[in-house]
Amino acid sequence: AVVGVKPYSMSAYFSMQQDDKEAVERIVDELVKQCKKFDMEYLAGETATKNTSNGLEVVLFVRGRELKENIAYYAPEVKDVLIGLASNGLHSNGASHIRAALEDESLSKDKFKDDLVKPTKIYLPCILELLKSYRKDITAMHHITGGAFTRLKSIAEYANGTVIIDKAHDLKPQSLFLE
Repeated sequence: AVVGVKPYSMSAYFSMQQDDKEAVERIVDELVKQCKKFDMEYLAGETATKNTSNGLEVVLFVRGRELKENIAYYAPEVKDVLIGLASNGLHSNGASHIRAALEDESLSKDKFKDDLVKPTKIYLPCILELLKSYRKDITAMHHITGGAFTRLKSIAEYANGTVIIDKAHDLKPQSLFLE
């Protein structure tokens, strides 16, 4: 959405050590529900049983079409205001760190198990509404997940400026990162 593309379909790839038809069916049912919320089609899924899988691994593929009226060209300028949308928790970019933490026997998994199963917030409706309401005022959009501060630095360098981060919130990291 941040580059002016509206998703229209999704498919999935499931990898597991042992066949788990029930788990795959539950996940697909939920994916179909989520797709319907965003006017998308769930097209297909593929499964693989491999002894190198670690539990049940899921990869999603989303296809979209360009909405020319929404294209947000990458043209930040000095004195532009950067606005961040709050994350609702852990997301797929942190999966390798989460997996390592789960293998650490000294950590209490019960303290952060709710963080691990919380669904990722889908930002599409918010982004499309911003584009609809404020398109003429938006000079650039950027999807920033892992390495956020490095990416902000690259945006600033592109505009020959600097980024000043005013942490005007009291958000705390998830309990997983407090152990």
